[in-house]
Formats: sequence, C-alpha cells, structure tokens
Amino acid sequence: MMSLRWHALNATTKFGGRPITFVVLVILILAPLAFNPGYFNHDELQWLSFADVPTLHQIPWSGWLDFHIFQYRPLTFNFWLLLSHYFGYQPVLMHIVRAAFALVIALMLRVVLLRFGAGSRHASVAICVYLLLPCVVYTNAWIGTFADAFCLLSVLCALVWVCRERKPDASTIELVHDAILVAVLTAIALMSKETAILFPFALLLCATPRQNRGLLTAFVASSFVVAIYLYLRLDVILFGSPGSNAYAWSLANIPKRLAEYAAFPFLPDQFEVVGSLVHKHILLASCGVVLLLVAVAQTGWRRFSIFVVGWGIALGPILILAHSAPHYAYFADTFIAGFVAVNWRKFKLMGRLIVTLLVTIACFHGYLEIKEFRHIGRIQQRLYSALPQLLNRNDGAPIAIQAQEPEDAFVLQRLLFDVPSYKRIEFGDRVIVVPYGNKPATPTYLMTTNGRLLEFPLQSPARN
Repeated sequence: MMSLRWHALNATTKFGGRPITFVVLVILILAPLAFNPGYFNHDELQWLSFADVPTLHQIPWSGWLDFHIFQYRPLTFNFWLLLSHYFGYQPVLMHIVRAAFALVIALMLRVVLLRFGAGSRHASVAICVYLLLPCVVYTNAWIGTFADAFCLLSVLCALVWVCRERKPDASTIELVHDAILVAVLTAIALMSKETAILFPFALLLCATPRQNRGLLTAFVASSFVVAIYLYLRLDVILFGSPGSNAYAWSLANIPKRLAEYAAFPFLPDQFEVVGSLVHKHILLASCGVVLLLVAVAQTGWRRFSIFVVGWGIALGPILILAHSAPHYAYFADTFIAGFVAVNWRKFKLMGRLIVTLLVTIACFHGYLEIKEFRHIGRIQQRLYSALPQLLNRNDGAPIAIQAQEPEDAFVLQRLLFDVPSYKRIEFGDRVIVVPYGNKPATPTYLMTTNGRLLEFPLQSPARN
C-alpha cells in the first residue's frame, strides 16, 4: 500500500504539478460533512450500541469466513465496530474519518484521470463537481457507507497501479505481479460490499479504449476472484434475503431504477431517490437527462456508447432491487465525472454549455443535501443528549415522542428505529415514536424542528 501511495504521489507531481489548490478545495467541500455534529440514520446508532462494550473481545465481530450470511461485509462491519468502539460518541470524529476516505478517493481519482489523458485543470474541476453531486454528498455524509468507500478505493488503487508508466513489452513477471495485486484488491472490495462484483467490469471498461495488457491481465485476475466469490455466495445473495422488501429483486425493476437515478440529480428538492418519478418537476428533470445525452452524443457515437453502457454497468446489480437509494449511484457518478473530465476537449461549445448548466443544477442539489444532513445531525445530537436523562428520570416508564412538524416525522422515525441502547441505557419499549397526526395516541414529549424535546402538554423544555 505504501508503494501505491508513492506511485500516486509521483504521478500527481508529474502529470498535474503540485495540486495544493485542489486539495484545499476538496477539504473545503468536505468540511461541512466532516463537522456534522450528529448522525443521520438508525444504523449508525445501532452499530454504536453493538460496539459500546467494556472490551474489544465483547464486540460482536463479523466472521471473515462466514460466507452464508446475507450481508458478507466483514471488512466494513469490523472496521465500523472498531471505530464506533473508540469514537462512536463523538460523531464529528466519525465524520472526519469518513471525509478522510473521501479525500483519499478524490486524490486517487485525480491520478487515474490524469493517466487516462485528462488535463490537470479538467480533472481537478471534475472531481470538485463530483464531490457536490447529490448521490456523492449522500454517500460521503453517511457513516454507514464505508463499504462503498472501500470498494471504490480498491478499484482506484488497482487502476493507479496497473496504469502506471511501463515499457511497451512488459515482462510476464510484471504482469503476474499486477494480477496478484489486483486479485488481493478485488478480495478486499468483496469483503466490503456485494457491489464489488463489478470490479472486473470497471477494469474492462477502462481497458476498452486503451491498448494496455496490464489492464486485461488485471481483468482476468479480478474475474477469477469474483467467480470464486459468486460460487460461494450467489445463492445466498439471490435467495437469502432476511425478509426485507428492500432486497426483493426482479428484472422488471430495471427500467424504473434507471429512470429514477437518471432524473434524481436534476430534482434539487428531492432528498431521496425514492419518489423521483412522481415528483412535480419530473418532466423538467427528464429534459435535463435528454440534454445531457445530446451533449455527450456530440463527442461521437463511440464515446456516447461508452457513456451509456458504462453508466449502466456502474449502477450494476442494484438496478434489479425493489428499493433505490442515492448511495447506490456512487460508482455511477464516479464514472460520469471521470468520463466528462477525460473527454472534455471532445465536447462542442453547445455541449459544454449544456453540461455546465446541468452541473450547476446538480451541485445546487448537492448543496441542499449537505444542509439536510447537517439539519438531521443537529436533531440527532440534541435528541440523544436528552434521552438518557429522561429515561433515568422516568424510572423505567416509557417515553412517547412525536415530531412537532410533519417534515420531521420521518427523521424522528429513522433516528429511533430499532436502536437497542444509547450510553448503555436500554431503549427497548421505553422509547416510542408516535406518528405525526396520530390523534388516539398521546405523546409525552414533542420534538421540535431543532431536536429539542418539549413536555406534552405542559410544553416546558426538557433539559439536555
């Protein structure tokens, strides 16, 4: 890994100069996410609960050879548990670690783009835009996406290594070394998330426009590892779902998923991908998708085909799922940003203007995503600051909480869903979420839009 970093540094210096300005811009873009005061989703709090034990030996570690569980992600889960054990009650530190992964990915992606022929400025601008795309913001803002970061970082490490400068007549030993390293990186990615089965396709997609024996050798090595993985896990992946509708799959879902992910960036007030197709501005978003395709078509039908096919491959197996989510499009947005950076010189003036307009809309969407994540983080921080004291004060009596505003009802639900405990104080049936507008049920507390709890019906602020 040290060798990879050294090659990345050399390539950055040789192809793009000293990217100090680029690094500063990336840090500024990631800063609002890194300093989010709280968490976004129940899984972050669930894993914190699992990891909040006196010793490391008591943590329920994920088995490295347990191939029969539905989500085989030992690298992701064990890293998450370890991080939560030490820093879980300091969300800012957790977010800083996640942002650090995003920074490393940005640097590695820049090296890859430079090696594929993108100009230094084009690569830097494309990556800064990429970090503001809504799906990428969503992924980098959520602690629960270390899996996606590990997968993408593994692919980028493979590309940085295999695409290094070498003699045209690379020796067989050199190609074998490449194959071994790529096989290891593929295994790391597969221990992070199931989406890593796309690893060899990413290498093949990159090898298509280049005469690079190393990439083709890497593709074979990566395919071999993926084949073993699928032999061990395919039946579990397809038919071992733990009953969640989110993992139900059908080939009939593909057209709807494609349409949702295509339209989502151009719907700024849409926080999640779900519901994009019934949004009131779906026709305008559809026009944005058509304009983007027109702009790309101006670069030539060969590049247009690579763009469309590559985007579909990057979305990959998630297209068959019944549920859609922004972080599922993380790899697809990475591909799009890379494609535009590498081929920017091929866009005609009209195409550049179209892309600039659409990028502006998508980045504004990303800005709104950042605001919403920070809003939810503040709610979580204040809500969970009050809960332990209230539970102790109530001597075991349950607390029923209702959102004061309808737009915060889902936030409250997702922050408290199936969270076992916090600061080793059991929740269980002691914390109840009362649906908004549910008249028969009477809450004991109302949660304000900033996360504070008000006693109901006395309406006096609960101390944090």
